[in-house]
Amino acid sequence: MALFSRRRLQRMIYDNAAFVRHTELNDHVRRLNLPDRDDYLSTEWEIGLLNAISKIGTVQHEPDLGGKRVVDLLFRSPTGFEFAADIATVSDQQLHKRNPVYPLWKELSRQVRKRQVTTGSFGLGVGHNPEAFRGKGVRHNLLLPPIGKFHDVVFNAGFESFIAKVKELPGHPRIYRVHDAKTDVTIEYKPGKPGTWTSSHLSYTATNIIDDNPVFNALTEKAKQLKASNYDGPCGVFICDGGCRMLTTRMNHWSEYRLEEVVAEFFRQHQSVAFVVTIGLRHDNSPWVGRGHFRPELRILLNREQEAIKKPLEKIVDQMRKNLPVVETSGENALSHLKAKFPWAAHFGGLEMTGSKVKISAITILQLLAGQLDYATFEKTYQFDGKIGNPFARALDSRRVIAHCSIEQTPDEDDDWLTFEFGEPDPAIAPFKLPAATSQKAK
Repeated sequence: MALFSRRRLQRMIYDNAAFVRHTELNDHVRRLNLPDRDDYLSTEWEIGLLNAISKIGTVQHEPDLGGKRVVDLLFRSPTGFEFAADIATVSDQQLHKRNPVYPLWKELSRQVRKRQVTTGSFGLGVGHNPEAFRGKGVRHNLLLPPIGKFHDVVFNAGFESFIAKVKELPGHPRIYRVHDAKTDVTIEYKPGKPGTWTSSHLSYTATNIIDDNPVFNALTEKAKQLKASNYDGPCGVFICDGGCRMLTTRMNHWSEYRLEEVVAEFFRQHQSVAFVVTIGLRHDNSPWVGRGHFRPELRILLNREQEAIKKPLEKIVDQMRKNLPVVETSGENALSHLKAKFPWAAHFGGLEMTGSKVKISAITILQLLAGQLDYATFEKTYQFDGKIGNPFARALDSRRVIAHCSIEQTPDEDDDWLTFEFGEPDPAIAPFKLPAATSQKAK
């Protein structure tokens, strides 16, 4: 599972076989079977968009239009409206690699655990390039060493001394700082009981440069491909959210460019592209982050000379939105899930207890019984070792056995629900007892 459920992806692959050649289908399947690939999310989006638009009209995938390059799709509506388009998935991954604050945070956590510091909490602060607050046109870069230099620059003898003093006098606050022209890292220790760690740094995913950012760069590359296809009708680009702040943010700082400004600059430089459709995954502001809480928001941005295609394009895009599958999570969460060492079940952690019934993830139970999921992790995740307690252990203590078991299948999700129902105390494991008195013996 990443953006869409695997079950839904498989059905879309089957559907797309009606208009996608076998070689391209094989390429889609090959990429999906290698979840650690950088293009996994883009493959999901391509399959999903092709499937959604194919339900509206006629689609040709990668048609030969006589040019040096092919387009991702050629679409014709029942009313005769036609366009060519490419699909691009954008993320902030390159910005994260350029500013490795999260890997630094993880390494700090590892170093503290390694040295068995069990008191207080830690805060990580990272500085930025001094020009950052000059406004638009200046990239925001954090002052961090590359990952390969963490131990030389940050976790060196100075850090060892800092940790030694923390352990020696755990009731005293401490600050360790590495500061020079290329690095500005502050690690603060706050005494007391173990608490929440903090992190502070300037946002480096803000769009401060109008013509050098994830969206603009993806559009520029696709414009070259569209132009080389030799298609002479209206053409455009679908920009999909693979974990890109620009596609999901609602508020912009004065030093940032808005999405509309970036696309307008792209149109100014590339008159041949008629439209851009952006698909951002917006959270519904509920307390939850799972399935269905990140919803695709489709926006149409037109080149100034293309007002004639506005209404037919709006109709198609609205229908596409309705045809898209339910999104499982955000682009960034999907990438984290793909990189996880253990493939947790989609309903992992979900639990419902009513009376004598326990409803739990079917695949989690399968993984537990297969020995792939250790009991300690299972117990901790479901809080069976704490406040909730283990309902299976309670049933066993009461000498009750499983009287009924049922599966609730969820075809659009990558897991099912398994419900256990416990009966009355069973002599198979309960003490023997006398029958209930039905009448008093005659004297």
